[in-house]
Amino acid sequence: LHAVLDAGYTPRIVLDNVPYRMSDPPTEHAYGNTAPPSDEGLWYAYVREAIAALIDEFGRDTVGRWQFSVTTEPDLYPGHWSGTKEQWLCHYDHTVAAVTAELPEACIEPGNILNPSRWGPGGAWGLDIIDHAGGGLNACTGRTGTRMTAFGCSWYARVGGSLDDFERAVAAMRGRLAK
Repeated sequence: LHAVLDAGYTPRIVLDNVPYRMSDPPTEHAYGNTAPPSDEGLWYAYVREAIAALIDEFGRDTVGRWQFSVTTEPDLYPGHWSGTKEQWLCHYDHTVAAVTAELPEACIEPGNILNPSRWGPGGAWGLDIIDHAGGGLNACTGRTGTRMTAFGCSWYARVGGSLDDFERAVAAMRGRLAK
């Protein structure tokens, strides 16, 4: 991170891949362990300590300008997340609570979801994260909602392919966010 900062870049911290020993059992896929933690309380403590260490090393003002993401493409089963949607929402709640316990001003978001224009009703559940963040029961705090300062999706263009699904993806996200 020192080299990133020295080069003039702002880090984007992705809180992804639960350590193998925190999952029971771990699940190995192309991007590492995709299983949820067996104990969200232990994960919470782990993340909180990591954020405290970043603040100690780089200072609150510096770390407070960074963006934090919870996983990436959580709805890409099992490539990035092999647990259930409900387990991921609980994981998101605990991760956000851990980060904001140390850094209340943190900008934190779910990792980019799969392109919502490619999934119909009952398909990928990435847009459901918006509903949870806005009005779902927070598994960590017991209150309604969870902080979400940004929301995005993965969108991959193909040579010779139509760009129409980009507009559909943005419209799907905006429609859900408008609720």
